[in-house]
Amino acid sequence: MTSIRPELSRDVVALDGSASMRAAALVMDGRKVGSVGVLEDGELVGLVTEGDLVRAVLVQGEAPDAPITRAMRAVPYVDADETVERCQALMRDHRTRHLLVEDAGGVVGIVTMRHILRLMLEEQRWAARQLEDYITGGPTADRPA
Repeated sequence: MTSIRPELSRDVVALDGSASMRAAALVMDGRKVGSVGVLEDGELVGLVTEGDLVRAVLVQGEAPDAPITRAMRAVPYVDADETVERCQALMRDHRTRHLLVEDAGGVVGIVTMRHILRLMLEEQRWAARQLEDYITGGPTADRPA
């Protein structure tokens, strides 16, 4: 089973929970990311995605200057050595495309559905090469980490 460690993004963009939804949208646009972490007293307590902002402002009628905590969601935490399969199941069960990643007692990154799909594709390609090598008698490669 493949670990998420090689794919996790260690650049977690985060804002204080008092930051406005407009500020969060501008940061996401400027950094080309789909989510920002939400900090309370320096601790990462949740996440706000583009979809969360759209729902809060356009569907629920929140003001764009309302704090991001009004749109924040709690997301599951996983260990940096968690498997792709477990992350996929958590994303499905919690209806999220983002998981926060912990290592040594603190948040060290984020893993997204895009990361999971990339790892799954890599695993499938490796398995196809192994089958081809078995059939043709060609060389075999080490399994991806």
